[in-house]
Amino acid sequence: MLPSMKLFTKSLVSRLVLSFLGVSLITVLIMGYLSYERARAALESAVYERINATLELKEDALNRWVDEKVDDLIFVKTQQRFHRSAELLLSGTDREGMSSAYSVLFGVFQTMFVNMQDFSEIALLSRPGGRVVVSSKLENEGDFRLSDTYFIQGLKGTCIQEVYLSPVTFQPIITVATPIRDETGRAIGVMAAHLDMDRMDEIILRRSGLGESGEAYLVDSTNTFVAGRGFGRADYPRGAHSPGIKKALMGESGEGLYLNYAGVPVVGAYRWIPERNLALLGEISQKEAFAPARRLVIQIVFIGALVCLFLALTVRLIAQRIAGPILAITDAAERITKGDRNVQAPVTTKDEVGELATAFNSMVKKIGETEGRFRTVFGGSPSAIIITRMSDNIITDVNEEYEKISGYSWEETVGKSAAKLGLWKDAKKRNGILELVEKQGRVDNFQTEFRVREGTVKATLVSAATVLLNDERHLIFFVKDISKMKEVESALQENEEKYRLLADNVSDVLWVRDENLDPIYYSPSIEQLRGFTPEDVMRQSMEEIFVPDSREKALTAFKRQMMQEEKSRGTQARTVSLEVELYRKDGSTIWAEMNTRVMRTNEGAVTGIIGVTRDITRRKLAEQALKESEERYRVLFNSGSDAVFVFAIDNEGLPGKHYAVNDVACRMLDMSRDELMEMTLFDFMAQHDGARIKETLQTILNKKHVTFERSFVDSGGNEIPVEVNANLVELYDASIVIAFARDLTERKQAEEEQKKIQTKLIQANKMNSLGIMASGLAHEINNPNNTIMFNLRRFARTWDDIFPILEEYYDEHGDFNIGGVPYTELSRIFPRLISGTLESSEMIKAIIENLKGFIRHSADTMDFDVDINDVVRRAVSLLESQVRKGVGRLELDLADDLPRVRGNPQKLIQVVVNLVANALEALTDDDQRVVVTSTLLSAGSRIALTVTDQGRGMTEKEVNDSTQPFFTTKLESGGTGLGLTITRMLLDEHGASMDVDSTPEEGTTVTVTLKVKGIESVH
Repeated sequence: MLPSMKLFTKSLVSRLVLSFLGVSLITVLIMGYLSYERARAALESAVYERINATLELKEDALNRWVDEKVDDLIFVKTQQRFHRSAELLLSGTDREGMSSAYSVLFGVFQTMFVNMQDFSEIALLSRPGGRVVVSSKLENEGDFRLSDTYFIQGLKGTCIQEVYLSPVTFQPIITVATPIRDETGRAIGVMAAHLDMDRMDEIILRRSGLGESGEAYLVDSTNTFVAGRGFGRADYPRGAHSPGIKKALMGESGEGLYLNYAGVPVVGAYRWIPERNLALLGEISQKEAFAPARRLVIQIVFIGALVCLFLALTVRLIAQRIAGPILAITDAAERITKGDRNVQAPVTTKDEVGELATAFNSMVKKIGETEGRFRTVFGGSPSAIIITRMSDNIITDVNEEYEKISGYSWEETVGKSAAKLGLWKDAKKRNGILELVEKQGRVDNFQTEFRVREGTVKATLVSAATVLLNDERHLIFFVKDISKMKEVESALQENEEKYRLLADNVSDVLWVRDENLDPIYYSPSIEQLRGFTPEDVMRQSMEEIFVPDSREKALTAFKRQMMQEEKSRGTQARTVSLEVELYRKDGSTIWAEMNTRVMRTNEGAVTGIIGVTRDITRRKLAEQALKESEERYRVLFNSGSDAVFVFAIDNEGLPGKHYAVNDVACRMLDMSRDELMEMTLFDFMAQHDGARIKETLQTILNKKHVTFERSFVDSGGNEIPVEVNANLVELYDASIVIAFARDLTERKQAEEEQKKIQTKLIQANKMNSLGIMASGLAHEINNPNNTIMFNLRRFARTWDDIFPILEEYYDEHGDFNIGGVPYTELSRIFPRLISGTLESSEMIKAIIENLKGFIRHSADTMDFDVDINDVVRRAVSLLESQVRKGVGRLELDLADDLPRVRGNPQKLIQVVVNLVANALEALTDDDQRVVVTSTLLSAGSRIALTVTDQGRGMTEKEVNDSTQPFFTTKLESGGTGLGLTITRMLLDEHGASMDVDSTPEEGTTVTVTLKVKGIESVH
């Protein structure tokens, strides 16, 4: 150990001083740390407020600057002289006045450029073409700005093109533009002003309020620095990235501690300027922001260290005054250890040290009194006490009881060894005690024999331990005479042998356990019961004897029994019986019955428990077999698929109450077992079947076995069709009916569904045949119609050639008849007859072509540009006959100039035909109508086609099932149930969606949404 450490451990003064100094320094450091944290928090809040205030001022200044420039531009534009000159120059109608107008406008621009400031260029652009006709920069006149955003937007109204890269200067710029309109309000040009970006830099980059290391800067949505001198910075080619920039670009405003784009820890605030589409950030380095807090901590620690050093010197002086009396007490204690019992410590003060000295003197006095009491106890102990020095085995002290037991006096014993006196009959046992004491430190109740002075030997119990007396190890022996107790034990042993003879020869197992349930005795018959010898069982724990459930059961019973017997002292002990499961040696288990009784002393105190264990495995197996048989019957009874009812038939031929029902019956009728047991078969038989119940039961009595179909009624009043298989058996001297009822609901539903499917398949087959027939019919009609069209066109040309000849004849001879019609009338109506007939033939051709396309589903290509309004009109033409013959009316509300969609026109025609045909068929009154609407949705990327009818409507279930194959609400009128299924399939091919909204008795609206082809965003 180092000298300094020895001084610290041995010197009270040093320990007090160093401990105080350590605690003081730790306190100073903690105070410094807390002060720094509080100062840092206060500074952080103040810096946030300062940065946010600065950013708010900069944002406001930037917005006001841009708004002022907009106001300046509008103010100049509204001046009458300027507007007249601009209109004259842009209209180009007065060549002579254009030169004068140019001069006026150029002068105005120069005046604005000089007086209003913050403009880098002011220009007037013409429409069309976007040509710069006047500019404050002459070199830009004649350029075209047709595609520039500010020109395009400026024609619509006053606009601001936020910071962008100028295609002329390749520098960031903000442009303000406003339209120049003629007297009619039409935009004939644009007045545009490019703002001087140096002013923006002056507003944003000025460091006012941001300290020495602070900065404010702008970042656009691409993480690029924005400043008047250009986009980005050369040393950050990948843009600016930091947590503050990321949150600002997400549209958030806030502040925080983070690493800026350069990796420097900063205190920063950020915000998104929606008017400018820019993120504005202000940041100050954390080093500068928290410098005052660090200086404060250094001052606190330095001053605290000086104060601690001064206090340590003071404590040293005080500690030296305290240590003097303590050293005097230490000296007195050393003298006491040397045997001086008369020493006293000086009491020089009345403080704690004085109290310590007083307490020390009191302790010395009590030690003397304790020694006196020890001598009294030592001499009066009922056991003989022998104290032996371990170094030479010499006896140094004995008490009076030793003299009585051994017959040797104190003088004859002290100073001699036990071996010389011959006290130990067996010296090996003495050596064994010494070895145990060396290993364990003590020995308790070691039984041995002691030789007394007369030479006789006494049985004794010896306890020994080592003690330290006068800095030397001694052995202290406590010797108790147990000669009389051994005589009593001998008599008890003789009685126990008689008892064991009885216990060892019975077949049941006798056992005894003490009050702690530790084993005392097990009879030999335990080996026959469990396969273990009594010695094995005596070493087993409860876990090794009982299976877990039986162990808990037995322990609980034993403890409860002993507790009850302890409370009922004086009454006769009661016998408790319980059944438990025990482990056998081969790993199997057996069941046993245990009869136990608590053992008590004459005074009634519980000393243990005695029990008799008997093997009852055969009885348990028989009980288990009976239980399993009952369980199997119960499982079979309840696990079938049929409901089972067991009842008797009374004298009147009616069913009696049930003897038994199974779980299936309870579930089928939704009733509890108790409810069914109080009912008869008649109680839940359907009313229309109840009248036949007596007849049915009579048939059962006659034929013994009957199968019939009836209907039951469950607790909710629902009818359940069932097939009943009834059997008559003789049981309990009575005729018992066992009825098995099978629920036919699913089978009936399946049969009904099969009928519907067959009907639908027949209808589908009809539709297929109709398609084949329609295809042939279209071909047959088309051939003669083509001949008619060809002949009509030739006949029209013939009429054109004949008409002049007939006119000449009319002029010469007057009116005449042709085919019984006057020529004057025929010349007027005949051209109309030819054109009308030709139009009808063309209509027949169009109908046939549409019908053929509808049948063959057209080609599979989906790459056509389709006019959705044309699709609607063509579909309606196909349905013209249905519209004319049906009820209600059909209206079209089609939006103009709809963009085209990509798809297959013939398939889309089929979609519209299906939807409109369904809507027309739903009408029930001439006042009702079907409206077909086409609309361009607000996003501009989709077209909505809506078919609305005021017909019968559908339920929610019918709406959900409407697109399922073969589902129809018009099966009786020839519906196939395939219309909406095919419609959904065709729309899926086009990537379109279909929504159906229907209310019964109010009507149905079907909305089809199609993607628009080739829409380009306009910015």
